[in-house]
Amino acid sequence: MTSCSNDEVVLYDAEVIGESIDCNNSFLLRFKAIPLGINSIDNIYVGQNLPEAYKVVGKKINVSVRGVNPNNEDEIQPCTTLGPGYAHVFILSVSERN
Repeated sequence: MTSCSNDEVVLYDAEVIGESIDCNNSFLLRFKAIPLGINSIDNIYVGQNLPEAYKVVGKKINVSVRGVNPNNEDEIQPCTTLGPGYAHVFILSVSERN
């Protein structure tokens, strides 16, 4: 995890691990550190707003995230309960990591 002190953007190291079977068009990300103090099973989160270019299993990325806004209907996704209940994060920016 790295941080820029002036604008307080925090970048988290993550890896795309696959498509969510529960939430339409969302991908699961495994983070090295717990983002925003939001706990989830095995540091795996449903990453909402992941650009198409990064929806590749095994892709290592740096992301800035925030919690999902429950008052914004565009950020509330219908999910089934077929798989584990992972916490959701909303992706603000993403870049590929080597």
